[in-house]
Amino acid sequence: MIGAVRLWLGRSDGRRVFPAMVAVVLLVVFSRSGWHSDWLRALSWANGSTLLLSPLLAGAVAFTVWRQYSRDLQALTATTLRGARTVLHLTLALWLYAVAAWALGVAAVVGRTWLAGTTGATPDAWTLVTGPGALLAAAGVGAVVGVVVRHLAAAPLAVLFVYLAPLPTGPMAYPEVLFIPGATGSLTG
Repeated sequence: MIGAVRLWLGRSDGRRVFPAMVAVVLLVVFSRSGWHSDWLRALSWANGSTLLLSPLLAGAVAFTVWRQYSRDLQALTATTLRGARTVLHLTLALWLYAVAAWALGVAAVVGRTWLAGTTGATPDAWTLVTGPGALLAAAGVGAVVGVVVRHLAAAPLAVLFVYLAPLPTGPMAYPEVLFIPGATGSLTG
């Protein structure tokens, strides 16, 4: 499985999308000031970058699955022992690119907060699991849309679904599943 994911790391569209992912994360992180004075708020704000990173990831996964996992490849993989794991490997490869972009944002936040000499409560390890978990859910949505919608419109549909789904009237009113809302105020207290 590791070899297959490594193969898709080189063959997928992740290398082309990765700079955009990093730009989105850094733009979100540095779009607001004041978070560097509170460790909890700083890492929450870093996780808040999933608000825009998750739809971007879902669209990239849907597009890549639509493009790479053609009907011919579906017919070939249906007869193999691995079956449709090709989509899983492709999705995991793109998810790794998104997690790397997210980790760069977290590293920037940690560096800025550490340089500010911030003291106080440090976040628990769970804070560092929720961001990649939300990205994994978004990648899964993108994979499903890419397999089901066999059209170029798969990518915009995945982006719209992941971005609009957490709305209270959306199909899934659970914002913590597809993205992690970032704290806009202090969490100390």
